[in-house]
Amino acid sequence: MASADFYKAYSILNNAISEGKIEEGKAAYEEIIGFAKSDVKNLVAPIIPKFAHHFPDLLDKVINALLDLCEDASTPIRADAIRGLGVLTYKNKGSITKILSLLIQLLILEDENELKILRQVISPIFEEDVKQATEAFLHHIKSRKPIKEKAAAFYFEQMENCREKVSANMELQQYLVVNILTVMQEAGADLGEKSLGMLFDVMRRFEVVRDGKHPGLMQNINDTLQAVTDGLFDGTEETAKQFLHCLRMGADLSQKNVDCSGVLFNFFDSMGEAAPELEDKLWSSIARTMPRYPKAFTSNGVDKLIPSLYSALTALANEGKVNFGMVEIMMYMLNKCAEKNKALLVTTLGLGSPSEPSEDFTARKEEFERHARTIVKECKLKLLDADDEIKSMNRKIKVAEAEEKKTLIPAKFKLIGEKKAADCIPKLITCLKEQKFDMKGIKLSFFGKPKGQQREKKSTSAASAAVGSKRKRGSLKEEKKAPSTTSKLDMSLDDIAKASKPGRGRGRGRGRGRGRGRGRGRGRGQGKAAGSKRKAVTQGARQRSQSAPPAKRRRGGASGGNVNRGANTRNKNVNQRGRRNAQNQTQQKSQARGKYDKYETVDVDDQWPS
Repeated sequence: MASADFYKAYSILNNAISEGKIEEGKAAYEEIIGFAKSDVKNLVAPIIPKFAHHFPDLLDKVINALLDLCEDASTPIRADAIRGLGVLTYKNKGSITKILSLLIQLLILEDENELKILRQVISPIFEEDVKQATEAFLHHIKSRKPIKEKAAAFYFEQMENCREKVSANMELQQYLVVNILTVMQEAGADLGEKSLGMLFDVMRRFEVVRDGKHPGLMQNINDTLQAVTDGLFDGTEETAKQFLHCLRMGADLSQKNVDCSGVLFNFFDSMGEAAPELEDKLWSSIARTMPRYPKAFTSNGVDKLIPSLYSALTALANEGKVNFGMVEIMMYMLNKCAEKNKALLVTTLGLGSPSEPSEDFTARKEEFERHARTIVKECKLKLLDADDEIKSMNRKIKVAEAEEKKTLIPAKFKLIGEKKAADCIPKLITCLKEQKFDMKGIKLSFFGKPKGQQREKKSTSAASAAVGSKRKRGSLKEEKKAPSTTSKLDMSLDDIAKASKPGRGRGRGRGRGRGRGRGRGRGRGQGKAAGSKRKAVTQGARQRSQSAPPAKRRRGGASGGNVNRGANTRNKNVNQRGRRNAQNQTQQKSQARGKYDKYETVDVDDQWPS
């Protein structure tokens, strides 16, 4: 009975639309919407989106009906309802944000087929109107946790698909960046680590952010970063990861002449709340990121940086157990700060011996000396035990199972890093005490070769003379270029990007003796080549002589002279083919028969003249 009523209402609606009498079909359309809760609901899902644009005042009823069908027990009905919501956006452009927001809520579905259909529905809507789609996604990114991460991941994916369209529209990029920054400021720590990281990744791909030609927008990003990081870190791993995302984004802006030092100072101010297990990760990150904040090492930046560093160092020293990686980075930074404001560093740490020291200076000097003694003592103890600990770890790794090795191997490398840091820290403290801040000859555990210890490059005058000519066997040996000793901490972001470690390449063979690599000497080792040239000529002459017809190889007389002339001609041809040194081979004269090659011992028969 319900199916008959449905088809009757559908017939009335179809006739009214075809004849242009839309109002006459409105009652029939409302009746069809009501069938969404009947036994013929499988027929309703494909029909009601088809005519929805004729009745905009009934759009809310249509959406609610489709949402009810999205929760139906039947998989085909749910799939038709999802497609139906997508169809509604084709001719209802003003409702894209609202409808897309409802579709995003369905991203928590667990059925893979339904998720695939949902992606197929959302993608064309996103490409059609990026602005409204962004508003819908950002609304959910700052909402509750189960949806926000899925929405952020899907938004990042869709922005990648629309990159060409967005890249061609600078105005659209600015609009999107402003909306993303607004969400960051409103949500703050509630945004979540994954969502925050993906939004930063989206912004990095915009040309308006990468070119650095929009100072107002750059400053807006900087203000947002400082607002988000102010009081963000509460000692948990989640907020620590959020802080590091902000720190990296600030480093990117700093390379575009934007002063993001405030983000860095917020980091130092909140480090006292870090859990012990997070300290290593945070300080290793700051070691990699700090060089990308050039404004922090300016005169104004150093004025804030030195007190922040010393406060953090005092907190670590008072804990009793020294974190070697963290202390090494702090000592390195304090030495670097001396390049811009030596007077402030000397006053803060109480270095040197002024003629009339104040009580405050004396107290600071004693405090730094106490911290230095504590730290150096811990370093010496660490160096005494480090080798035994590393050997013990190696023995454990040899007999450990595969799963256990995953934890033992990182622990071993951590021990090695601590040993290197413990060896480096006393030298950095000495630089501070003696006020020699160049740090020459000090090998930092986290980057590069020792500062100031560059290898002398071998002379390349002979090599430069051979440029443009083909390299011969036994000629110039390949020069080894000394590796760069420049620390990455002293390099800018552009320099780090340009500095790439060269690979082996095609022209680097596997040895020089009897090696058979594809080297510049065409694959034969130089050592073998020098000793085998004479042998090659001898063997070639022997083979050619043996291959001649026996009848023509007679002894004595004119025939013997012909043989000799033939042998000499062959040797001449060998020289013309590039067999060097063949003309310098030792030759002997025979008293009975002309000239013969010393090395050509052709035995035609057993009666060859002696």
